[in-house]
Amino acid sequence: LQKGANSARNNDNARIKWEVAFWINSKFNPQDCLDLRSCANCGLQHDVCGELLCPIDIDWSDLLVCTSIHNGVLDVNINENFFLCCLYANNCGNPEDIERGFLCNQLLLLTFYVIFISPSVDEDHFNELPNHSPWRMRGVANTTKSTVATTLNMNGKVTGHAIAYTAVTLVFNLTDATGWADSYNGFSFYGLYNFLVDYFEDTPDPTSKAQAGALLAWWNRCSIISCVT
Repeated sequence: LQKGANSARNNDNARIKWEVAFWINSKFNPQDCLDLRSCANCGLQHDVCGELLCPIDIDWSDLLVCTSIHNGVLDVNINENFFLCCLYANNCGNPEDIERGFLCNQLLLLTFYVIFISPSVDEDHFNELPNHSPWRMRGVANTTKSTVATTLNMNGKVTGHAIAYTAVTLVFNLTDATGWADSYNGFSFYGLYNFLVDYFEDTPDPTSKAQAGALLAWWNRCSIISCVT
C-alpha cells in the first residue's frame, strides 16, 4: 500500500513540477527562469519561489529580510508557520486576518486540477513521442479518459483531505528538494497536511465550522470537479 502511495505521489510531483515552473515563468517573468524539468533553482534561493514559500508575516519586499533568507541567517524560524503566501489569494495574506484568502490561491487550484481532474498520463505513449512534438515540449503525455477524482469516487465533491494533499504537493514543488521526504530543511510536509486536515475537520466552534464549510463550497464552485465525476 505504501509503495503504491509513493508511486502515486512521485507521479503527481512529476506532473506538477512542469506546471508550477511554467506558471511562475509566465506570470512573474523572473530573471532566473525555472527549469521545467528540474528543481535545481527552486526553493528559498529563488526570488519568486522564496516569496511564495514564506509565511505571510515575513516581509519579502524588505531587501534585508530577503537577503537574510537567501543566506539562511534569518532569526525567525519560517518552518514553524503553515500560513504560507503560496496558499493565499494573490499570493499574500494579512497576519492580522489570517482567514481572509487562505487556501484560495490560483496556483493551488491549478495544482488540484492537474492532480484530480486532468486525465491520467499515458507514460508509455509519451515516451514514444518525438522530441519536437508539442506534447513532449509542453511536458504532457497522451492521456486516458480516467481521472483521479473518478478513480477515488469523489462524487463531484472536493474534500479537506484533497485540498491538504494538493497544498503539500504545491509546496513541495516550490522547494529545491530532489526527492520526497517527510520533511525538508526543517519544514514538515506531514505537519502541513495534518494541519490543513484539522483546519477543515477539527473545528472548535460554530464560527470555525462555518468558515471551513464556506471554503469547501468555494472550492467546489471553482474547481469544476462536478463536471468530471
